[in-house]
Amino acid sequence: MSGVIDVSKCVAKWNIEHHAWQLSSKMEIFIHQLDQYGNLVSGLYPFDVEVVERDTNLTIPIADLHFEEVDAGIQLFSFGNWEPGNFMLTIYDAKHNKSISNMPYVYTVFIGKVSCQILYLSFSFLYIIFVSYFVVLIRLL
Repeated sequence: MSGVIDVSKCVAKWNIEHHAWQLSSKMEIFIHQLDQYGNLVSGLYPFDVEVVERDTNLTIPIADLHFEEVDAGIQLFSFGNWEPGNFMLTIYDAKHNKSISNMPYVYTVFIGKVSCQILYLSFSFLYIIFVSYFVVLIRLL
């Protein structure tokens, strides 16, 4: 049985964790809401979020910030990367002055095309295409 959420025990997880994002890409992070014993805590906890541009130390406003509970105790947090530069993301509870455990997250947003490597493997009807960090499976009829 889960207890009360312990912000300092909560963890941010990525499907693919990397520290370079393309301009206009969407950052998606799964926040695992945990109690003091490491059990998932259901509900949509109102975390605070701050993105700071590291070169100027200025806070960047996030207009399209989105939180959604995707499973019991796990919420999806997302926003668009609309400014190029070097940033530091912190997910925290301002009222209690506590950050989740693996913060801050340092990342870079760059301008330019995603490098593309295409590898075709034929399994009668399946092609696998590798684009940057993402794998797209396409079934051909």
